[in-house]
Amino acid sequence: MDIKNLPQPLGFFHVITNADALHYGYWPDDQHTLTLQQAQHEHSLLLLKRFPPPPARILDVGCGLGLMAEELHKAGYQVTAIAPSEDLIRYAQYHHAGPDFINCGFLDERAELLNEAYDVLLFQESLQYFPDLAAVFHKAGKLLAENGRIVLCDEVSYHEQTKERSAVHTTRTIESAFFQQGFFIQHHKKMGHNVTPTCRHVLAGFEQQKQQMLSEFGEHVAEQITHQVTEWNNLLHWYQSETFGYELWELRFSPYVVRGYQSNDAAVILEQFNPVFNQQRSLSHWNWKYLNNPQGGPCVSTAWEGKQLASHYSAYPLALTVNNHEEQTYHVGDTFTVPAWRGIGRGKTSLLSRVVRHFHKNWCEHQIDFFYGFNTGRIQKLGKQFLSYVSVAPVYEYALEQADISTTFNHYSKLKRLLQGYQIELTEQIGDWAEQVFTQTKAHYGMCISRHKTYLQWRYEQHPEFHYQYILLKKWGKVVAWCVIRKSEQQLLLIDSLCLPQHSHAFVLCLQEVLVKTPDTTRMSGWFSKTPSWWHEQLLDNDFVEKRQFQQLDLCATFFSARFSPQDLSDNFYFTMGDSDLY
Repeated sequence: MDIKNLPQPLGFFHVITNADALHYGYWPDDQHTLTLQQAQHEHSLLLLKRFPPPPARILDVGCGLGLMAEELHKAGYQVTAIAPSEDLIRYAQYHHAGPDFINCGFLDERAELLNEAYDVLLFQESLQYFPDLAAVFHKAGKLLAENGRIVLCDEVSYHEQTKERSAVHTTRTIESAFFQQGFFIQHHKKMGHNVTPTCRHVLAGFEQQKQQMLSEFGEHVAEQITHQVTEWNNLLHWYQSETFGYELWELRFSPYVVRGYQSNDAAVILEQFNPVFNQQRSLSHWNWKYLNNPQGGPCVSTAWEGKQLASHYSAYPLALTVNNHEEQTYHVGDTFTVPAWRGIGRGKTSLLSRVVRHFHKNWCEHQIDFFYGFNTGRIQKLGKQFLSYVSVAPVYEYALEQADISTTFNHYSKLKRLLQGYQIELTEQIGDWAEQVFTQTKAHYGMCISRHKTYLQWRYEQHPEFHYQYILLKKWGKVVAWCVIRKSEQQLLLIDSLCLPQHSHAFVLCLQEVLVKTPDTTRMSGWFSKTPSWWHEQLLDNDFVEKRQFQQLDLCATFFSARFSPQDLSDNFYFTMGDSDLY
């Protein structure tokens, strides 16, 4: 069969490569001088490393011109290769003897496929031709032999907007689809930068061999060549900007489905959560944190065996202010694997690692710069090893004993405070003062959770279990600082606070006054980061004692971009007790 009969652009690629390999080349990091043909061979070798030894049964899905199928056949594999194009199959049968070539689509109900169980399903740059990935992986589960695997490599998109111009799937779409059909990742490799030179080689091929193409296929293909050059230039730009990438997966099948939250999951999650953590977490608490959050949600990933919950990972979204600009982050919430399922998989293949990866793909990668949480040393060890956590800063408590209040407070008499225009007010409701103070103070905090009125109402007024009060510091009737407090036994917990720097000294002294005047209370304490330094210094200068938080908690973060480093967060991220979900 002559290449003139091939559909375009396959004929063009045959001219450029002088071969029947249609896939991208792979340039190892230390081999930049390979030709396109050599790089395509390296790509094939990379795939073969993921295959079991011959004579395993292979189904090559979307076999192109048949070269890879023939190479697998020569290596001793039993190969069935399919494509929905009669022209392609006819070409493959004529030029690449050995494999069983069948003209059909993967989702076609054909007896030739359904009566066979395969050790490997190979999807080499063919997944993008299937709009319905759920159907693909559902069918794959039926066709795999016991202990079989999927070897999948393809272009991927990292931004949803590319859907308007390309059929290439996002990594989130791909991984969500195979996780929900029970597949898990045995091996994964991101290699966009290793295949990007393909774009430059193809563009050079069109430039150097355009006349040969016109001679081979006729002058009428000139417009098609121009279109291809435009598309490959776009591809090159997308790869260089990391809008596009290229990834390789080896997938195995299991009875565990990983998916996002569905209605009525909460009751099952709480049924398992409470005994694992010896808690009495209520449904109202769950709904408040995950369903009624003004920033959205629920952001929850779960693993199931049938109707039984096996593992769970969740976080709630928060608005983050960075240098007066608002964006999004998450606070990691509840994370656990039910004890009966803790032995499933190891490390990156454990059920918890699977649900964490599902969470990262669906809500984090290419969407936020980082998320955070507060973890003990034991959880940090697990998180650093398997869940991408990084310890950012130790958590310190600042405590004030009523008996230790110095004469500074006593000399700061009520009369002097009034003469300077300061007044203290305690209230149980959040008013417009919240928005006004946050607008005025946010520039002084660098990086912090956006403490606007809507957030405070959700975080404190709507909390289903704790009762909070608000200390307001006013100067000439205008609120210039506030603190959220909660009484716990004989101490006042300083849950949250914002203050203008120039009023910080007066505010700390007012906190001392509140402690002195609160019945049956002898101590005041709270978490505060060491940034901003002026607030940290005011606390220490006014009798507060700094000590390590008793659980040895650290502020931890997982980073999804290079925009911020752990040191950036340590130096700039302002946090309090209220930035955790513990108080």
